[in-house]
Amino acid sequence: MANELTDDDLTDEEEDLKLEPQQAGLAFRAEMWAMDTLLGYWPYLLGGIGIVLAAVFFYGQYSNYATNQQRASAKAVAQIEAKVPGGRIGDLAYMAASGETLDVGALVEAATKLEAVSASGPAKAEAMLKAAELYRIAEKPDDQRRALEAAAQSGTGVLSYVAESAIANLDLEAGNNDAATQRLQKLMDTHQDYLGEQAALDLGLVLEQLGKKPEAEAVYTKFLERWPESPRKEEVAQRKSALGEG
Repeated sequence: MANELTDDDLTDEEEDLKLEPQQAGLAFRAEMWAMDTLLGYWPYLLGGIGIVLAAVFFYGQYSNYATNQQRASAKAVAQIEAKVPGGRIGDLAYMAASGETLDVGALVEAATKLEAVSASGPAKAEAMLKAAELYRIAEKPDDQRRALEAAAQSGTGVLSYVAESAIANLDLEAGNNDAATQRLQKLMDTHQDYLGEQAALDLGLVLEQLGKKPEAEAVYTKFLERWPESPRKEEVAQRKSALGEG
């Protein structure tokens, strides 16, 4: 019959139906590689995740502990201050300047308690600054210096600056002019913001009072170079001009 297929025809048809093996796609191979990697290293991945979670947990616990400690310290300071004879520590300086008689023994006792407050960081610095103020009013410069040095070590930023500046004032009162100017110079060099400006102004004024006009003029020149946009530049320029006229 004309429509019968021969063996040769079947062979040709089978060859036409043969499919060449296809290469796996790039995305599929990447997925398989990722799966193999995950299956091989999942214990390490879980361990790393566990370490991160533990670190977050302990950091949160420590933060809460530190916050609670700061609050407890602030509360202790407030309780001591509330028992100071005559009112708050901030009011005592005005009372002393007005000629009112203050109980020096009570002031020293309160200052001692403030020094004994268990605290660290800003809370410790605050307690030491208040203790130093009580010692100052009680006219105990050695104890005042000790408290200020502790405040300078515990605090940062403004708190540390206030303590260091007060120590410089103690140096001036004691006649240690070089120590005072060196401390103010360090504050000026260390701080780049408003605190540095204030240290420069204080240093310039001290040098003027000590009769060191060239040194004071140099400080004002440096001020204008470092802080040309300062709102106090006009004041500094006037000071410098007055020194030149003198």
